[in-house]
Amino acid sequence: MGKEWTGERRNLVVYALLGIAIVLIVITIVVSQNQNQQFSQDSQDHQTAQNLLKQNKFGEAEKLYKSLLDTHPDSYLLQWEYSLSLYMQGKYKEADDNYGRVRELRPAIIQDARYLIQYAEVLKREGKVDKATAYAVQAKKINNDPALNNEIAQFFKKKS
Repeated sequence: MGKEWTGERRNLVVYALLGIAIVLIVITIVVSQNQNQQFSQDSQDHQTAQNLLKQNKFGEAEKLYKSLLDTHPDSYLLQWEYSLSLYMQGKYKEADDNYGRVRELRPAIIQDARYLIQYAEVLKREGKVDKATAYAVQAKKINNDPALNNEIAQFFKKKS
């Protein structure tokens, strides 16, 4: 049989393992605190960007969304709101490209009437009237939000 682990040797092994466990716990706590701080900051920045959009400060919102997208490039929601900030500044080509990125990140977004009508407006401003109309018709077809009815109706009333 092998050597038995008794006395001082066994105690050293147990203490070493206990020490390693304590170090790992401390590292985990520090890392999680850093993640929590970053998440909290990003959440505050997102809230600020949304408020800037509501205040019609689209250029400021664009900068904040761009910064957030550097950290969270796969967030369809940030991409969508960033696209809206571009559209509201008249940057239609950039907005078109970014609305397309939203669809890449979340293909099911084409079932969201608000997305469809916003994207239709961008396309219409770019002169892509047929494509814009197709999106607007789809938005009207699937819309179940009474608050969006007026926006959809306005699309069909406005000339390009």
